[in-house]
Amino acid sequence: MEAEKGLLQEIRHTEEECCMRLEEAKRYAEQVIAEARADSARILSQAEQEGIEEAQRYFDAEMAKLGQEIETIGEGAAQERAKTLARGEENLPAAVQQILSAVAFEV
Repeated sequence: MEAEKGLLQEIRHTEEECCMRLEEAKRYAEQVIAEARADSARILSQAEQEGIEEAQRYFDAEMAKLGQEIETIGEGAAQERAKTLARGEENLPAAVQQILSAVAFEV
């Protein structure tokens, strides 16, 4: 009987050790999970920030290209306007003469 009690106590002691190890393993696993969640949140936040910064750089670069294109178009329009004005000034005497001839002819 004493041998059975000793054996039962040994089994209980082993069982308690296993329970303690299991609890320790649970705490460790929970700690690892918490750290992984914190790391993933940090990585996600960092990735979002980097994405925002990259998007801003892309936007700025495209806006600079667009500004350059607008400037080029404006310069082309100014040159075209100057050419048209010059042609109009060249044709002005002939146009005035035609108008005067048409009006004088009708009188």
